[in-house]
Amino acid sequence: MLINSGKYKAEQLARLEGARDRLMSMELPTQEMLNERHQTRIKRAKQMMKNKAQMRNRMDRERQKRWMRQRELREDRALKNKRRKY
Repeated sequence: MLINSGKYKAEQLARLEGARDRLMSMELPTQEMLNERHQTRIKRAKQMMKNKAQMRNRMDRERQKRWMRQRELREDRALKNKRRKY
């Protein structure tokens, strides 16, 4: 095994052995747990995509409203200028 190869000092070896022991004593996830985790990630990703689309739509609506307000102002100014000339 690489850990006992003499490559590591005593403190490093103890830390690595402790990490290996913790890893080996850890319970492996079942297929159900993995599936549940996967479904949660998919659900979260779909929600993020939905939120981004809503934000994009809102920004487009705001841009359209701003453009219409500016257009109305330009038309009002043009109408005032027309009236002033006569």
